[in-house]
Amino acid sequence: MPSRSLCVHPDWIEQVNQAYKTAYEISRCPNQKDFADRIDVSPTQVGLSIDTLNKFLAGCEAGKVDRAYFYALCKRLKLDAEQIQEGYANAEYEEVLASEGVKQTPWHQAPIQTQNDTLEPSQLSSNNPFPEGPLSTTSPFYIQRPNIEDFCVEAIGYDGCLLRIKSPRLMGKTSLLFYLQAVARNQGYRTAFLDLKRQDDSRLKNLDIFLRCFCTNISNELNLKNQINEEWDISLLGSNDNCTAYFRKHFLCDSTPLLLLIDGIDTLFFHDKWARFFFGLLRFWHETSREDNGALWRKLRIILSYSTEAYIPLDSKESPFNVGIPVELYEFESSQITQLLEAYKFTLGEDTIPMIMKIVGGHPHLIRFACYYCKRESISLKYFFWRPIKINFDL
Repeated sequence: MPSRSLCVHPDWIEQVNQAYKTAYEISRCPNQKDFADRIDVSPTQVGLSIDTLNKFLAGCEAGKVDRAYFYALCKRLKLDAEQIQEGYANAEYEEVLASEGVKQTPWHQAPIQTQNDTLEPSQLSSNNPFPEGPLSTTSPFYIQRPNIEDFCVEAIGYDGCLLRIKSPRLMGKTSLLFYLQAVARNQGYRTAFLDLKRQDDSRLKNLDIFLRCFCTNISNELNLKNQINEEWDISLLGSNDNCTAYFRKHFLCDSTPLLLLIDGIDTLFFHDKWARFFFGLLRFWHETSREDNGALWRKLRIILSYSTEAYIPLDSKESPFNVGIPVELYEFESSQITQLLEAYKFTLGEDTIPMIMKIVGGHPHLIRFACYYCKRESISLKYFFWRPIKINFDL
């Protein structure tokens, strides 16, 4: 017997679409069809049609979908299916409004707030900075995952370490790299931080241009004179050999270890014609440090950060993504969410953390954005998470 159709209540359509936008961005799916194809409907069925997904997002009578599909989509988007469906009497929401002394405004009349809105000077204070970009190690809003930070600090102490940090976007990879760089400097290491996400396209045309730029950026980070043009000789050596020789002579000649942090290395996955040779070079350096004559390379410690698996064809014996030490960043646990809310000076009730985790999980950026918005608008977290606010998280 076919199940009854359900649809999203009009008051929740905006929030449902924001939840979908967030999930789609985090999934890194290339298109909407791929996202729909990966939704688990039942133990025996995986995947929905785009038409079903679009109907669900449309809501109201025109958006009715099969009950099984409705619940599967809610689970994927971390939504409460019972709460958002048409016909649900949101008594708890009304109770929250009453407890806050707030007069309810129809959702379609609520002002739209986006990241592009003009902010007053008071809203840009250090006590409530806009939640964008990585956090410095001195920021009160940088929350450690002790089992991660401590593990990584220990790992970079190993000779020839290769550390691979992976997570979806906006989970704190770059902030963690900043933290590890600061710790390494305090321990007397030389450090070089390279953000490949900001690399100019003209520097990604081929391997030789990229490696010249790569060495130049490291020289700048270490305050060393750039001697690429004088010593780089492609008539005698290949690009990888030139780069290796330059490392030996200029970057590894010092007695202190060098920590090389490469953020956004998955940027190179779009340049598979030559990037595989660079990846093979990183693997070669790491393996050379294990050899008896690899003392020089044991001073080099490398950290790679990326959001997706390498999807370009790589020889398993030449890939840096199957060696070294893997680290994966997960969402915040309740204790870390508590620390973040306390940093924002929120008074926490018994149900505050469970409420947040039920709606957005432990996603660090979404929680920071919620805290920022509540402070800016002088509203409580409870009101924020229960009211169907029209807001653009712009992930």
